[in-house]
Amino acid sequence: MPRIQKVDEFIERSQALLLARPETTRITTTYSHKRAGQGDTANSGSRPAIFHVKTYDPVSGTCYRLRGSRTNQLSRVLSALGPRGVTVTKGQKGDNTEVRGFANIMANVDIEYSKTD
Repeated sequence: MPRIQKVDEFIERSQALLLARPETTRITTTYSHKRAGQGDTANSGSRPAIFHVKTYDPVSGTCYRLRGSRTNQLSRVLSALGPRGVTVTKGQKGDNTEVRGFANIMANVDIEYSKTD
């Protein structure tokens, strides 16, 4: 079960797994935040909230995990889960790729949006 450090890499690998096995692949998200009453009360305010995202296919046994504490990381993952998808960067800064939304893949329908000016 490899833990992936980069959000863009997690999104690309999860998309590939969803495209390969959309019927059996599962995506789970969890969120944890230490309450003020738990443990050391002096440092509880400085501990960040943490989220975990896991993409798992029980048939192939493939599992990708991502752990983060930044809101921009969580925002990118949630954007990828939606139907519109997200743009990921590969290698150099100028090499961007548009990733299809996970909801779009699971629905097995190409969703087209009209551009508003």
